[in-house]
Amino acid sequence: MVESLKALICRYVVYGLVFLGTFAALRPITRRWGADAFREGHFVELAHLGLAAGASVVMFFFAWRWPRWRGLLAILAGMAGFAAMREMDYIFTGRLPGGWLIPALLVAGIAVAVAWRDGPVLGRQVRHYVSTAAFGLMWAGVLTVTVFAQLVGHGPLLDDLVDGRFDRDVKRVVEESLELLGYMLVAMGMIELLLNLRRRVPPSVGW
Repeated sequence: MVESLKALICRYVVYGLVFLGTFAALRPITRRWGADAFREGHFVELAHLGLAAGASVVMFFFAWRWPRWRGLLAILAGMAGFAAMREMDYIFTGRLPGGWLIPALLVAGIAVAVAWRDGPVLGRQVRHYVSTAAFGLMWAGVLTVTVFAQLVGHGPLLDDLVDGRFDRDVKRVVEESLELLGYMLVAMGMIELLLNLRRRVPPSVGW
């Protein structure tokens, strides 16, 4: 089943509006709470957690729902779950040996165990995935969160750029805003992937 161009354009327009609305909302939020809105356990960090955990739960659900794509979806769910546990480091640190890493590895281990059973066909699933627009969106999101946000939000780098007039709140706002952008790209990539795979499962299976 081929998707209509109109539906594709409309969906990407919606994505753009979601981006616009989200980042426009940051201005009144920061006016009220200032840089505190970007601290751990506050609005922006909770948005990171919600996007990562939501993506993990949704993809684990469809890994169960669509056996044909179980391995791929389980791996992606595990990656999103790992990121969600990392976002909860302020909860786990001091309460568990190894902090957030223990629950993160547990989630990743479950994902690998599920995907292991799809070993013979996992390569085919991954080849299909990397040929889709969904992969581009998700990969851009991953790079934004793990590389770009960390690089741009790197304290010494910002300190050099502003000639010693570095403010830690500026670092936090820049880094957390970029991470929010990255997580939103990952979420949108997940939507695109699920829509793509839905067209490749038997109609009787449905959502």
